[in-house]
Amino acid sequence: MKVHPLALATALASNTLFADGGPVASSQTFVLDKVTVAATLTEQKVADVANTVSVISQEDIENNSATNIREMLRYEPGVEVGSAGRFGLSGFTVRGLGGNRVKILVDGVEQAKDFNSGGPYLRGTRNFVDVDSLKQVEVVKGPASSLYGSDALAGLVSFVTKDASDYLAPTSSGNDTHVSIKAGYNSVDQSFNETLTLANRINDLESLLVYTRRDGEEYDNYNDSYQGGQGNDRTKADPVDFQSDNLLLKLSLPLNEHHTIGLTAEYQQSQTDTDLLSLEGPSYSSTFNYSDYRGDDTNTRKRVGFSHDIDQSTALFDQLSWSLDWQESTTEQVSYNHTNFFGYGRRKIDYSNEEQALQFSLQANKNFDNHLVTYGGQYHATELENSTDKFYLDGTRPDDIQRYTPTVDGVTWGLFLQDQISLFNGKLLLTPGVRYDSFTAEPDTDAIYTTEFDDHDSDKWTARLGGVYKFNDTYSVFAQFSQGFKAPDLVQLYREDSASWYRGYVTIANPDLDPEKSNAYELGLRTQGIWGNFEVAAFYNDYSDFIDTQTDEIFFNGLTVDATQYQNIAEATIKGIEARASIWLDQVSSAPLGSSLQISIAYADGEGKNDGESGDTPIDSVAPLKAVIGANYDAPEGQWGTSLNWTLVPEKEADDVSDESDATTAGFGILDISGYYNVTEQLTLRGGIYNLTDKEYALWEDIRGKSESTSYLDRYTQPGRNFSISATYSF
Repeated sequence: MKVHPLALATALASNTLFADGGPVASSQTFVLDKVTVAATLTEQKVADVANTVSVISQEDIENNSATNIREMLRYEPGVEVGSAGRFGLSGFTVRGLGGNRVKILVDGVEQAKDFNSGGPYLRGTRNFVDVDSLKQVEVVKGPASSLYGSDALAGLVSFVTKDASDYLAPTSSGNDTHVSIKAGYNSVDQSFNETLTLANRINDLESLLVYTRRDGEEYDNYNDSYQGGQGNDRTKADPVDFQSDNLLLKLSLPLNEHHTIGLTAEYQQSQTDTDLLSLEGPSYSSTFNYSDYRGDDTNTRKRVGFSHDIDQSTALFDQLSWSLDWQESTTEQVSYNHTNFFGYGRRKIDYSNEEQALQFSLQANKNFDNHLVTYGGQYHATELENSTDKFYLDGTRPDDIQRYTPTVDGVTWGLFLQDQISLFNGKLLLTPGVRYDSFTAEPDTDAIYTTEFDDHDSDKWTARLGGVYKFNDTYSVFAQFSQGFKAPDLVQLYREDSASWYRGYVTIANPDLDPEKSNAYELGLRTQGIWGNFEVAAFYNDYSDFIDTQTDEIFFNGLTVDATQYQNIAEATIKGIEARASIWLDQVSSAPLGSSLQISIAYADGEGKNDGESGDTPIDSVAPLKAVIGANYDAPEGQWGTSLNWTLVPEKEADDVSDESDATTAGFGILDISGYYNVTEQLTLRGGIYNLTDKEYALWEDIRGKSESTSYLDRYTQPGRNFSISATYSF
């Protein structure tokens, strides 16, 4: 299946009808009246911001029957979520770049970094959020460092957790209590989930408790491609048992009409036990039975935060908010295997990665004349510690206690200033902004890690200028120039591994890395009215000083070995176009009241170049074009609704891959149907059937980087026809 990159966008632009006014849209549709905070740090309608922002509400998440971050964004072109196999979902890719180049926030608190050793045992992902604790997710596409500092090189994903006020009546009604229970089942991983929500107001004190429990098995792939057994040819998913617990607690207390304080506590833990049958083979086999090769993984995130909001007009601010948050994110992965291949037998590999952080944030807003000035800063102190301990359980070798990265203390602080200027009676909105960030890393030695490294220091100024011009109430154009940067990860600076030098390879630290940088340009058109909403945007992103691995031969301990080191060796450009529209079918036709049509499309193309190489190379993290067409119906009385979504993705062609020997993916089209029914005011049922036609397909973000000759590619296929159901009862 081949689709011209601009075909659907052109069709949208030429066939969309608009005028003033219009009905309230279904939760499934793109609406320019949705409110975003992440785009400018102040509440703004999507129609009034100078770049592309996607806003996913709690209702969107629930109506899409989402149980994880990939399902949450399944209908959002331009944003992908990759899978790290045994280690779960790995994080977000925005407009072709992912990993730590996309900043992730929970209630404004920066989340732990992804860490990948490149091996089958050690991987720390960024999937520390349960979707049932969220009331909104905002995805800012393109660099956002002028507001958020380091890591917002490619974009930003901002999670906003629920508040007690989302469930309680207005404060004028006095004391109030809400209790709800939600239970669901997802056939794709045979998982059950239960969520308890308690919200309460006693006088002025509001409290919220949300607890979610999930239990399930492995995430199915396509049923017809199953091949059991052990070894590298296995295409069936490895057997998995997982459990997760997520707890959100919030307290909010107005001290008076100007001051409100708040306390937030989060606890999230997931445990996964995996029979690693697919890793059985000549190197790891068979003196013991196959079930002895397994992985036991635990991911934990804890956060405690205090906030203080001031709403009082002074000479310096009209609103001021500050917060102090402590967070600990821990990954522990234990692997058991047996081998005679390297001269040892049964062993246990205990890998742990811990990141503790303390973050202070301050933001102030001041209105005067036609200006809304926002200023403030952040201070973020991080301590990173990881270890790889190998225990030889049959005594064939002494235990090996290692730390390949020293304990590192990192400090980032930044100051920002932004002005939102309204001109010509609100027709022109300009948003200039500037930020300064400083980053310092200090490695420590101890009894396990004795190599000494220099401290790392780097800083960066970033700027942004955006504008929206409204021709009238229907048509507007927007444009933005923005800069991004990403300070080197602590493991990129200091990870050093010479344990396998005798096998011909080592890893060398590089504390002299420079920050990665980006300049981005975006231009778009919006229309809104009685017939619907439409937005189209073209973007061009230029990246420099990319950090990538470089391998050279060196002489080490009397041998010539391959030495791998992170270096600033690459530059890249990614360009593309995105379009999305919602059409109220009941306004343009005789369709029943509450009918709407949603169309969205994203296309990107990327090329990169490494130092010393001639010619450009495709960037593999750029996904193929994706289009989603959805037909929605919401009954006027709000009792029930349904959506039919058709997702279209063309093939990933061989000439769009950096290595001609790598695998590609075929094009596909899949149909999903979902719906809700309010049985009573207290009871709501939701459900969906996904991949209705039982199509066999694979996602590019799961396949990329794997050789075309790989015998087990079917292991990465997506599930066949599957379903999910849930019921929510409110007392």
